[in-house]
Amino acid sequence: MCGTHRVRGKPLRHNAAVRHNAAVRHNAAVKWLRLGQVLVALTLPVMLLVQALNHDWFPPAISVSQYGVGRWGVLFSAWVLMLALSPVCVERALGFDSRVIPVLLWIGVLGTLIMAIVRTDADGAQQSINAKIHMSGSILSLGFVPVGAAALMWRMGRGPRIIGLALLGVIALALLLLIGAAVGYDTAGVGAHESWAWWQTVAIVADHLLIASLAIAADQWLRRAWDRPVGQPAADEQGHVLHRN
Repeated sequence: MCGTHRVRGKPLRHNAAVRHNAAVRHNAAVKWLRLGQVLVALTLPVMLLVQALNHDWFPPAISVSQYGVGRWGVLFSAWVLMLALSPVCVERALGFDSRVIPVLLWIGVLGTLIMAIVRTDADGAQQSINAKIHMSGSILSLGFVPVGAAALMWRMGRGPRIIGLALLGVIALALLLLIGAAVGYDTAGVGAHESWAWWQTVAIVADHLLIASLAIAADQWLRRAWDRPVGQPAADEQGHVLHRN
């Protein structure tokens, strides 16, 4: 009896092609995820090393940007760039069907790159052109990278969504209080200048926790996604397809 063998109503060749494509996507996702996890894991020892070499532990005497001034500035640049690039790698691994999230993350990376290349003033006065450019980059970095990371966690279910929103709220509150300190208010009860360094530290630490949480949640989410039948795309709680082809 002639005819094409089928599995669950699909030709064998088609089924094999689906499995091959799924395996390719799986391998690519694993590589991107592991790279993102390695980057965020390296940020902790590099962050501590930067503080130790500068003999200035959190909260810093002036600001976090001062770690980029001097002979150890390259370590500061590596630290902030690894932190910003980690969620970009995780986004590539997840492959969510969104154009907005990558734009948010890459704007943050651009700001981080500016901050990593252009140094602030050594005395913390922030009056030079370089200092203003550096500050503009730091605003983009601290503004867009956490929002992009939280947006990724929003699409991974209730648990990651709550954690992402909570940490994003902490970052937003810290930045608002930092702005208050910048215009002369003692928003932390330790003096206006010290308040600036204090809230900057809170925002940076919360940013680290957010991106680390994203890397962990993404690993768990992808494991569940890979357990689905071949050819069945991952979907959110409403059944909307999350993966781009």
